[in-house]
Amino acid sequence: MKKNDFVLPILIILLLFFVPASIYGVHKHNSSILDRDNPKHLYKNNNKLYFYSADDVLLGIYECKQKNLCDRVTTTVDDADNEYKSIDAAMLPIYNDEFAFIQDGEQISYYWVKNDKIIYNLNSVKDYGIGIQGNLLIVQDETFKYGLFDPFTGSYVINPTYDYMGLTGNDLVDDKISIDKIIVNKDGYYCLIDETENELTAKIADAIYTYDKDFIYAKTNLGNYIVVDYQGNTIIDDDFKVVNLLENCNALISTSFMIKIYSKDFNYIYYDEPCDSENISFSEEDGKVIVTDVDGNTIATIPIDEDHALPVEDTTEYNY
Repeated sequence: MKKNDFVLPILIILLLFFVPASIYGVHKHNSSILDRDNPKHLYKNNNKLYFYSADDVLLGIYECKQKNLCDRVTTTVDDADNEYKSIDAAMLPIYNDEFAFIQDGEQISYYWVKNDKIIYNLNSVKDYGIGIQGNLLIVQDETFKYGLFDPFTGSYVINPTYDYMGLTGNDLVDDKISIDKIIVNKDGYYCLIDETENELTAKIADAIYTYDKDFIYAKTNLGNYIVVDYQGNTIIDDDFKVVNLLENCNALISTSFMIKIYSKDFNYIYYDEPCDSENISFSEEDGKVIVTDVDGNTIATIPIDEDHALPVEDTTEYNY
């Protein structure tokens, strides 16, 4: 009896060790068999998509239905109206060694690699190349609605109920685009929300192009820009063709081709002079704004200090 009592725990320990090892061995053997058709470990070969872990272990294989349009997915940028900052897009990764985005024909799918199963069908996926805070993604689902998606869990942080969703890349968190302020459109109106869907601004009819901590720069149907505050009030009566938000001032070109350089709060103006083109660049250096034309020639150098600041209602002109 005592001998049996001693043997049973040993058997259990051996089973706990050898059964997982056997399963792993079988899996590795099967993977090796499947891998024979792709000896160079290409991600796409013979009309199939191959998924490998960081350790180069085969996770799964997807057999394409559309030979000429089947691939892993790269980010889609469909931000026609808002400013965005991105780098060259790379192929979206495999998440948790389980999930990936594939495109077979016109359809993009969120794919469960190990189980060879389509979980969601989507129209677009974007991370702007640089990535979004929390490794989240903006996706457009089959009903053409946008939401904020966690590819590691397969769940929505913000459900797809918006007609548009985008980011500008103005703010970064750990080198990824912040989701503290998200541009959305719903029922014909635009506003900024946070990741918990709190509305941070008033709803406005014009598309939000960009923003700073106090103002929204919206794009009209004519392709020009207007300036409003977070309550939706118009700040500057002019419409603008160009908007540049610099560190200590805002440089704009009006539709009447006037270069206007304002203080960040739009209470003062440093420069208000005509130009003959909208192809003008602005840069800030050592407390001055350098204005250059399309050929790189300096048009003006404007000091950004109190001695050169006029109240916006004052029409007095300076000579530079």
